[in-house]
Amino acid sequence: FAREIQHSVRQAYDLPLIVGCDGDAPDVHTAYRQAERAWQAARLLPERLALYRQLALELFADEVSAHTKREYLRKVFPDQDEAQLTDWMLLLDAYFAADGSLQKAAAQLYIHKNTLQYRLLKLRELSGYDLRHPGDAAVFYLARAFYSQLREISLL
Repeated sequence: FAREIQHSVRQAYDLPLIVGCDGDAPDVHTAYRQAERAWQAARLLPERLALYRQLALELFADEVSAHTKREYLRKVFPDQDEAQLTDWMLLLDAYFAADGSLQKAAAQLYIHKNTLQYRLLKLRELSGYDLRHPGDAAVFYLARAFYSQLREISLL
């Protein structure tokens, strides 16, 4: 239903709509708090829609200071300027949106699958983390969330 509303608003007003939905809250106050947290997380997601019950790392990303977020990004992406960091984030966005499918991610980035595999190798060499390993993917997922938050408030 929320996706339909997003689509209708986009069609009628040419505006992107960010949607956060609560979980199964026992009262209105709790439902509002859950929806607010989901909305905060939705701002960081490509689809601009988040359900509270599906949030994980996003729940605490707002609790981390801007200084620590910048430090984390410098640790994961050493010696990268803002333009390079933006390129890595586009790759991460495509990879996560494709649920790890190299074929789908490559298509979204308008590159060949082999080119994507080469870039993933470069990312591993740069960071020391392999996006295709579940534990390491969390490192990049969190980096993506921190980057989005810092970019939104122009603190990169």
